Amino acid sequence: SALRAILGQTPAQVGTPQAANVNGVPAVSLLARAQTRSGQAMDVAIMAYNVNNKGYHFAIVGPAGQLNPTFPMTQSMRILSDQEIAQMRPRQLEIVTVRNGDTIASLSSRMAYPDFQADRFKMLNAIATDRALVPGEQLKIVTYGAPAR
Repeated sequence: SALRAILGQTPAQVGTPQAANVNGVPAVSLLARAQTRSGQAMDVAIMAYNVNNKGYHFAIVGPAGQLNPTFPMTQSMRILSDQEIAQMRPRQLEIVTVRNGDTIASLSSRMAYPDFQADRFKMLNAIATDRALVPGEQLKIVTYGAPAR
């Protein structure tokens, strides 16, 4: 189960599963409480969905008492239309080798996002400031993959 995959062998107080329907998709929410090795109580919220007999889920982990398995994120699940699927462009991680003249701006402009490209690039590569890139350095960018079929 999704919960066991997250908790492993950690003991937990598991609540009662609650049936739900999210945008026409049958779902079940579950809340569990466990303790970290340092003794801090943590909650795990799972929202599992049944789409054409295939299971999908969101898992949210946070401080005890602060989670709600019906977070807006979990309510965003919906079945995509064939047209939406056909228009999807998957993203993939690409490793690039810095060449002479490459900058954060030039490499980040290749990112598959319409906004915050430089910020996303720096976060992905753990670059804290605008610094000169070193030729030969390998960095990550997110690009579009082949269109869905």
